[in-house]
Amino acid sequence: MVRTSIPTRPSVKSGQVLSIGKPVTVVCSVRKEEITVNIEGRKFTSYKGGFDRLSNPDFFKVPNTKALYVGANWCRVAISKMILTPISGQGKKLY
Repeated sequence: MVRTSIPTRPSVKSGQVLSIGKPVTVVCSVRKEEITVNIEGRKFTSYKGGFDRLSNPDFFKVPNTKALYVGANWCRVAISKMILTPISGQGKKLY
């Protein structure tokens, strides 16, 4: 079981999120107006607002802030498959 920290913002969940040893499907969607995270088809969290208000804590800093990355906070996660599906426009390499 993975637990999140005590909520400090409305978008932070506390309590059991994932079970140990049970594979789950997590879908992260980034759109012009909203970012959503669904776990097993149920909305886990979402964010609507200016993307300029989003930031990373120092321990999640990455060399290229425009690059896609996955991080886990205070837990271990094994990713067996990751699919990136562009919805519109042409992607480009950032490195």
